[in-house]
Amino acid sequence: MKKVFLSILICFTIFCCSGCVKYSYDIEINNKDEIAWSQIQAFNINVFKSLDPNFESKWDQMYNEISTEYKNEGFNVEPYQDETFAGFKIAKNNIKLGNFKDNLPAGFQSKQAEPVIVEKGFVKTTYKLDLIYNADEAMNKAPAGTFSTESGGEKTETYASNNNEPDIISKETITDPATGDVIEKTVYANGSTSTSRYNPKALSAFSNSIESAVNSMPGMQPVMDLTIKIPVKASKTNAAKIINDKEYQWSLVSEEPVEIILEYSRYDFSSVGIIASFAAVLALIAFWVKKSKEDVFI
Repeated sequence: MKKVFLSILICFTIFCCSGCVKYSYDIEINNKDEIAWSQIQAFNINVFKSLDPNFESKWDQMYNEISTEYKNEGFNVEPYQDETFAGFKIAKNNIKLGNFKDNLPAGFQSKQAEPVIVEKGFVKTTYKLDLIYNADEAMNKAPAGTFSTESGGEKTETYASNNNEPDIISKETITDPATGDVIEKTVYANGSTSTSRYNPKALSAFSNSIESAVNSMPGMQPVMDLTIKIPVKASKTNAAKIINDKEYQWSLVSEEPVEIILEYSRYDFSSVGIIASFAAVLALIAFWVKKSKEDVFI
């Protein structure tokens, strides 16, 4: 799928370094080997208001488009807002471990055959999670929609079709002589098309406006993180922060892919109890047989 925010895509490096966007993930693995995950995608309200006073009204339209597409793909969607950020939260629940690979959040890939390798022993079961997070992948897999910004009287718009990035058959770029807009049309192998229209001067002005807004707000920190909750204490992890024995956090702010490693073990003594009970029954039977023989001889 194409990314809604053309401006954010162009200025992604600035945004990541300034805290203009928030990409926050939560993954929880319960003791039934089921996974639930959620992702917050949000932007700094003050920064965008400084760029366009009418941004909030435009965001309502964008949210409706985004939420509709995510709901059509089977996600739970709800608006998100805190003191600094506004956006949306998507979630998937009750995912079996064996299906996690096909339901990973955008931007995550498994570094092994499965995201979570399960090694079962007699009483001990070990879970080994090894993921790679790529911020560019996460940004580029945002849903389709329409977004426009105005800067210095000029307007930039982008339109994206709903597709799964199939092979490109053709790509055409033309310039509108009347407005100076650049129009890019892409045709894909599955028959879908995507068209983007933008004004280079407007984009340049918008990028400069973002940089100026960011520079006027010193101390802003990037907000891109992952929190994983597990049923028991981890035996191995490369988490940047241990929140508690069952909750671990990674920073995802990096120009390079981020590796997430987590390992833990659970113990099930029910089989031991069954064997112990069976052994006790056998011992009672042996004792009864021996006692019976002694009684016969007497």
